[in-house]
Amino acid sequence: MKVLLTLQDVEPAVRINALLERENIETDVVSPLDDIRGAIKREKPDLILFTGELTDPATVSIVKEQLWEGAAVAGLSDNVDTALLERLRTIGFIEIFAKPTAGQWASADIPVIKRGESLDALKEGG
Repeated sequence: MKVLLTLQDVEPAVRINALLERENIETDVVSPLDDIRGAIKREKPDLILFTGELTDPATVSIVKEQLWEGAAVAGLSDNVDTALLERLRTIGFIEIFAKPTAGQWASADIPVIKRGESLDALKEGG
């Protein structure tokens, strides 16, 4: 599995990158100032994890493209309001995770990645 992390919010991206690498999951990071679409084509990730700006038009555009291109897309959010979560899932995010607070990082994980669940099953809502 390969995960592409975006650097909209650098701290969680760096910490999650370290956690995933410790689990021997291949990762790459891309800055929002870089060509995210180019990085997706070059890296061919199984999962793209946006670390912020989930409702930004550029992010939404990429999420919708990936519905056809095949990479699953998840996001980290400070706001875990039910209405927002449903809106983001409607856009095409397979999962939205609450950003861990400083005290939670020692045990933080992205369950869908670390458990190795089928991304196809998550895309289908199962």
